[in-house]
Amino acid sequence: MQAKNHRPHYAARPGRKSAAKPSAAKPSAAKPSAAKPSAADASGATPNGAGPGAASGKTLTDRIRQAVEHDIVSGRLVPGTKLDEDRLASRHGASRTPVREALQHLASRGLIELRPHAGAFVPERSVVDLAEMFEAMSFLDEEIAKNGRGAF
Repeated sequence: MQAKNHRPHYAARPGRKSAAKPSAAKPSAAKPSAAKPSAADASGATPNGAGPGAASGKTLTDRIRQAVEHDIVSGRLVPGTKLDEDRLASRHGASRTPVREALQHLASRGLIELRPHAGAFVPERSVVDLAEMFEAMSFLDEEIAKNGRGAF
């Protein structure tokens, strides 16, 4: 059995112009640039478009999740409101992927409902739902008070 000839990715392929082999140049100490930051740099935007909150270590998904959560809790998004992925994406300067991830996280916490083939909605809570939620919160508060902060 004959061994196959495996060429590195930079090797020239038949019928193509030869590609330059990457050089093994030693890294040199680059002199700091004296250029002034642009207006985009002053606003806190990063090259990947993450924005001013990127320095705090929060991902774009986290920032979108927190913004939607704040809008729900503050009453800006009323029960029954459909959450439009495209609008949320454009509002936060993001693609739909981090928006979907944020909505899935909110759905796992019960703050929104994801309905198949319909989208994400702010749930309409009944009196029974609210009573159960307050009962659970009251139980958790009692347990924390009994066992101290490190219990959960």
